[in-house]
Amino acid sequence: MAKIDAAPILSRSQRTGGDILARLATHEDWNIRVNVARHSNTTEATLAQLSQDEDYRVRSTVADNPLTTTRLLIELSKDRHAMVRSAIALHPATPMAILQTLANDDTYVVHSKVSENPKIQMLTSMSLLDVARYVEHWLI
Repeated sequence: MAKIDAAPILSRSQRTGGDILARLATHEDWNIRVNVARHSNTTEATLAQLSQDEDYRVRSTVADNPLTTTRLLIELSKDRHAMVRSAIALHPATPMAILQTLANDDTYVVHSKVSENPKIQMLTSMSLLDVARYVEHWLI
């Protein structure tokens, strides 16, 4: 009888606990590691381990995870792969200082994603609202 690999199912199941996800974080298949990196039950320690993964897709998924700590976001903002830095640029918890650095990134896809960050969008809309109020006040 053929052996069934439960890793794909376990790595996606919301019932899977952090201890099993930690073991799956070392799976040879990058798809499994990506599932672990996006999982809501993945621990901070496992996310830290996956942030050092050899595959940029895994590191990028760590950068997307809402549970990723500020410390990891800062570390990943220096990643060699633009897709990882792009994910950091979009993360709502990325510190403003890091967003400022990423806004000057040499890679277009990275600095263009900074403008899509919720913090930047909020500041932009506030600034536009302030301009509108100023114009309205002085023209009326």
